[in-house]
Amino acid sequence: MSGVIHNISAVIFFLLLAYNSLFLFTKTNGIMTESKRKRNRIFVVCGIGMVVSLIGIIPVALFDIYAGTWAVEAIALAFFGISWLTKSNIYPWLYAEEKG
Repeated sequence: MSGVIHNISAVIFFLLLAYNSLFLFTKTNGIMTESKRKRNRIFVVCGIGMVVSLIGIIPVALFDIYAGTWAVEAIALAFFGISWLTKSNIYPWLYAEEKG
């Protein structure tokens, strides 16, 4: 039973993270620079990557594969990590146009 609760909670959590990447991080103040377009592509790829990786949890949950759950969650977390680091301005080449 705890595995089922864990899988359901993980899917909900990662879907919320995917929502952040797909809809919140891509918001703009109306000015769409080339740098913002590049960042939005990264956010969308990461958001879709999270959703697709979570689809992989279905067979993992059906066959109760513990290592599979870990792998699916790690992939989804890596996608969100890339998205979060992009949003945090850590990659200067994605903001060069706006800073100078």
